[in-house]
Formats: sequence, C-alpha cells, structure tokens
Amino acid sequence: MASPSYGHTNTEDRDSINSPTRVLDAREGWARTLVGRFVDFQTFSTRRVAREVQDCWEGGGFIRIERVKNLYLFHFEKEATRDLYLAGNPWNLCGALLIFTALQPNTPLHDHRFDVAPVWIQLKRLPFEYFNAEDAAIIGRTAGQVLAVDSSTEAESSMISSVYKCRSTLQAACPGGLH
Repeated sequence: MASPSYGHTNTEDRDSINSPTRVLDAREGWARTLVGRFVDFQTFSTRRVAREVQDCWEGGGFIRIERVKNLYLFHFEKEATRDLYLAGNPWNLCGALLIFTALQPNTPLHDHRFDVAPVWIQLKRLPFEYFNAEDAAIIGRTAGQVLAVDSSTEAESSMISSVYKCRSTLQAACPGGLH
C-alpha cells in the first residue's frame, strides 16, 4: 500500500494529495452547491431553513441543506436550479436576509465573503429627463457597483409608473461583521 504523498503531483498516483483526478472529482461533486449566510443576530436550525425552503421556493430540486457553524450549504440536484437561486440572490428566508455565494475552488468554507449583496433598487418618482440607462447607473453607483440596469424600464409605461430598476451591490452589515 502506497503512503500518501504531499510534495509531488504525479497524475498517475491516486494516493497523492495533489492528485488532479481526485481534486476534479471533488469539485464536480460540489459544483451544484451554494454557500449561504443569514444577515441576522440569530442562527436558524437546518430543519427550520429546510421547512421555509419547502414552503416558499418552488421547484427547488434540493438534495439537502446542512449547516456548518453560521454558514448553510444548499446542495441542488441540477446546476441550472442552483444558478437560478444564485441569480435571485439575496433572499428573505426565516424573516432574515440570506446571501448566497457560489462555492469557490481552493477556498476554505469560512473564507467565502458575504459583505455585499446584489439587490434590485427601484428608483421611484424620477423626473422624465432622468429615465435613461446612464442616469440609472449613476444613481445605482451611490449604493455600490452597478451590475445591471433593467432595460424594460426604458419603456414609456415605466415613465408613466415612475419606476426605474437598477441592480447594484449593497454593503451587508451584520452585528459582529460579515466576511
């Protein structure tokens, strides 16, 4: 029996800690996982989070939810479903803001960052002359980095309703800090 090797990268040796095959297999197994963190004082039980997900989210296709200290791992059956929930980030679950991030390769779980959340900002009651993508982006930058401007808001009906949407990052503050 070969002993584990820690210093070389022999691709033929599955006992090597640097085995590319084993690393790729592990990454593939976690590719459909999101890491979530609640921006709240309290920690929620895995059972409560699972119940809320079942009650509130349609077609989740979850395999399981697990908690590691103050982080939650959401394992999805399909990558497309995972992407859908990541794109809808952040979520209101259990009466608290839940921020998701994709699991990053070569990053310890607790080194994933949750200090900003992508949010849609509704810019209401703007004067007509400000109903354009450039001005929406300028206003959106006051909150954080602009990720998108809703192109449907260029329509005349949006000007009548006086609502413009901009997706920006927003600092997520939590007691004790988030990172």
